[in-house]
Amino acid sequence: MGSIKEVAQYAGVSVRTVSRYLNGYEGISRKTRDKIESAMATLQFAPSAAAQSLRGRGDAVIGLVTESVTTTPYAYELVSGVQHVCNENQAMLLISEISGSDESITRAVQDFRRHRCSAILYATNHRKQVALPIEVNDTPLVLVNCHEEQFDRFPTVLPNDEQGAYLLTRELLLRNHRHIAFLTLSAGIAATQIRNSGFRRAHVELGVTADPRYTRVGVIDHDDEQIIGTEFDELERHIDELMALSPQPTAIMFGNDKMAMRAYMIVRGRLGYQIPQDVSVAGYDNYELIAENLVPGLTTVNLPYRDMGSKGAQLAIDANRDPRRYLVDSIPVIRGSVAALDEIVSESGVSALGSATSGNVVPIQS
Repeated sequence: MGSIKEVAQYAGVSVRTVSRYLNGYEGISRKTRDKIESAMATLQFAPSAAAQSLRGRGDAVIGLVTESVTTTPYAYELVSGVQHVCNENQAMLLISEISGSDESITRAVQDFRRHRCSAILYATNHRKQVALPIEVNDTPLVLVNCHEEQFDRFPTVLPNDEQGAYLLTRELLLRNHRHIAFLTLSAGIAATQIRNSGFRRAHVELGVTADPRYTRVGVIDHDDEQIIGTEFDELERHIDELMALSPQPTAIMFGNDKMAMRAYMIVRGRLGYQIPQDVSVAGYDNYELIAENLVPGLTTVNLPYRDMGSKGAQLAIDANRDPRRYLVDSIPVIRGSVAALDEIVSESGVSALGSATSGNVVPIQS
């Protein structure tokens, strides 16, 4: 990639003339313009329009390569977090939405490097492992919501999914729920195993045995293009089977808020249970359009897209090259869909589901 000096030498003009051309000066002949443009193409020189527009604003240009983040509900908060930090540091943000293929990733990164980006963030719309066809060089790269198999090349920002599931499970246990069902996302999603770990840790720490019958994958993957359906096709069956267990679960955790929203219709609409009087319900993501508008409001875990974007942008602006993981807190948001089990015990001393009596519900000390 050539420099402005090399472009001037190749075109046979002065550096000042090339600079005036790049800054939009109109008093340059068509012949000279053609020479400069030909030299730029030959030397693969890409003037940074962003950097030029930053005159008086600072000197940082941050590139954000995303996989469907800008078009994914609630994940746009990640872009908002990046933009906020860029504004605070008088930096310009460039965004490239890609398909996720090796070719599109490489092209986007190369384009940003040609535009003299100070650093590049690579972000995905859900947590996953990636194999980036990118070599480490002079432009810092930061991974957000994704990671390589080995954390030894780039700074990496991830949500603390283990913490989120742990804190939510612990909250339910402290509210005297002893039979907690967990309908997870696909087993192939990186977050699922991590959240399962948090779910188990809370049970172990508080001395409660987690019955494996209550944990199952709540979604299905339609890999066959001939199959028409959604990931929630089996959700109704799963809930029916859980509520047929003895004892019944007194609380159900779901892998995301969309799954929990559908569960409201099944649990309350078809099965006739009240939320939270008969069974507590919790989701994951804190997709506010869903969580705040369900009645009662949905207890869920905040997936910290904005904070991850902010942290990634700060690492990029600081040119941090420490190849380590940075975990961003995932904190439960408690709303009306969860109640303490002793709050829903009937006057006869038997809970609404008949699975516990007031005499044998023992609070766990925090």
